[in-house]
Amino acid sequence: LVLREGVDFRRETGIENRTNIMTLVTAIARPLRLNPYLPEVVRKNYFPDHHKFTKEELRSILFNTRATSLLVTEKDAVKIRGFKIPLSILKLKIHIDKQIIDTIKNYVKEYNDREIR
Repeated sequence: LVLREGVDFRRETGIENRTNIMTLVTAIARPLRLNPYLPEVVRKNYFPDHHKFTKEELRSILFNTRATSLLVTEKDAVKIRGFKIPLSILKLKIHIDKQIIDTIKNYVKEYNDREIR
């Protein structure tokens, strides 16, 4: 099954709490895949996947880049909301065509039916 963007699915992006000067901070696998969905940022700060941020390192990034907020993914926001640092959150959604979802459900059902026999 090969999915075609714009035909079988579409992406929707947005930013919650957007500010004028944002610096990207992320600790996700393959962070460069975010590039097509990013607004202009003063710097991109990449950390290894699952990095445990400290309040001090994030405050330092905010100060050194003179940004008004850190632009983070929803995954990273969960880890740092309690730091009381201004956050702008990159919202990424994928809308999959109902026909594709039905195709996958049917495949799984047929597979499970074969396994039960």
